[in-house]
Amino acid sequence: MSWIEQLSRTYDACLGQPQFAQMPLGPISTVPQTTQLHVRLYPDGSFHHASIEEADTTLFVSEDSASRGGDLPPENSAG
Repeated sequence: MSWIEQLSRTYDACLGQPQFAQMPLGPISTVPQTTQLHVRLYPDGSFHHASIEEADTTLFVSEDSASRGGDLPPENSAG
């Protein structure tokens, strides 16, 4: 079994366990982020609604984007 399969099994075994009640595990490939602006779109991508509120939002991430910081992607940043 590969390490990713083992990791997936561990995640599945921990999901819903009492020790994670205060801070539940999020879906795979997501990261929690505090946001100030929430924008809702219709399924066709057109604007529906925007509101200003500070709240935790679940963002979908890739392996590269999860560790990225700053304003520019690594290939475009100086230094």
